[in-house]
Amino acid sequence: MPSIRWETSRKVGEVSVELWETGTNKPVALVENMPLTAQKYKWKVGNSLEVGKTYTLKIKGMDDPTVKRGEGSGIDTPVSFSGKPKFYAVFIGVQEYEDKDIKDLTYPIYDAERLKNMLVEYYAFEDENIYFLKNPTRAEIIGNLDALTKSINAQNTDGNTNINLLVFYAGHGLFDRDMDRGFWLPKDAHHEGKGRTNWFSNNDLKDYISAIKTQHTLLIVDACFAGSVFEPETDTRGDVARGVQNIYKLKSRRAMTSGAMTTVADKSRFVEYLLKSLEEFAKDRKARYLTAGKLFYMFNELVPNVKGGGKQILSAEGIVQSRQVPVYGIIQGTGDRLGEFIFIKK
Repeated sequence: MPSIRWETSRKVGEVSVELWETGTNKPVALVENMPLTAQKYKWKVGNSLEVGKTYTLKIKGMDDPTVKRGEGSGIDTPVSFSGKPKFYAVFIGVQEYEDKDIKDLTYPIYDAERLKNMLVEYYAFEDENIYFLKNPTRAEIIGNLDALTKSINAQNTDGNTNINLLVFYAGHGLFDRDMDRGFWLPKDAHHEGKGRTNWFSNNDLKDYISAIKTQHTLLIVDACFAGSVFEPETDTRGDVARGVQNIYKLKSRRAMTSGAMTTVADKSRFVEYLLKSLEEFAKDRKARYLTAGKLFYMFNELVPNVKGGGKQILSAEGIVQSRQVPVYGIIQGTGDRLGEFIFIKK
């Protein structure tokens, strides 16, 4: 249940506590004749408050300069945003390949669909703002990212800071040691022994992430060598201690990946625990806002016990069996300002 915290140095008398939608002439919540018995108060104001609206706290019956008016604290405080956040998402699942030397996969589209359904059902994502690409070619990936860039940037001519983007990719990934660069393999990609035809590079991806004028962009990648999207200086600690309002004000460009520079399994434990954590938070009535950093640490400890492997294309040296250790951090050089993507429950 949403709550507002306030404090006063006075412990005598009674007050009326009101919460007003800013700019209106009547309160949306009211407690009359509240006795002053402590210095700090937590007021559970019910579920009538709306995400995207700003509220003002008013204390009547006492002139005390130490009362904190119009402030809230904690992840569940519904006064953190002015203007309604809008969420876009791109889901890319590649499991069927035209090149017969590339092993087909089983679960990428299924995993992408489950994540999409979870976000639409429980969080502030709408179907009309979602791009879903099943077995796309490289040209189709680029075409959809071009369209998305134009759509979002056209809405941002007045400095709109409430547009957010989530990009999910599941499929084959590869790291080219000579170029020191990671790649996604679209449907029409060629096997690595035949050259890099139709591969989609991390540099191309970073160019789009830099160009799309969102407040927050979160990349989630379930593919081998997904950690190659990070630079060596990446911050993988996350930040769950700051208040939601401060986090949201600062732009972010971050990624959450199923592994660093390793192979990962076709049947993804990374996605399983990601979905489990999102569902558990969605059913928690005490909180409404979930930062990407907190989500990562909710499931991170569960995944490293799973062994990698199973994607035979990924290395000329054969399949490498290694620990699958998820990574979360900043996508360097794309405009991150130490904010965080925030999942908002419906």
